[in-house]
Amino acid sequence: MPLKLFLILLFFLISLTGYGQNETPKDSISNHLNEVVISQNKKTFTNTNGNIKVDVSNSIYNSILNTVDLLAKLPSIQLSTDKESISVISRGNPLIYIQID
Repeated sequence: MPLKLFLILLFFLISLTGYGQNETPKDSISNHLNEVVISQNKKTFTNTNGNIKVDVSNSIYNSILNTVDLLAKLPSIQLSTDKESISVISRGNPLIYIQID
């Protein structure tokens, strides 16, 4: 009986050394970051108290040169076919402020 117990304990200890954690070699992709860049994107559309503000400076709309064409691309804005009148869907005639920085 003591010989069986000794052999079981011996084999158990040998098996522990075989399954120990081994250090894996580093792969070709480095896990070390050299630089972190944090950037913040401003919202293009903001809605406060029913007023919609559109920031065109840092958006896809800055490539549109004509103001009327820009207004036609905005959500819930409708232009007449002759581009003479502007209306906001379900609001009527809008009051438009254009701020140039």
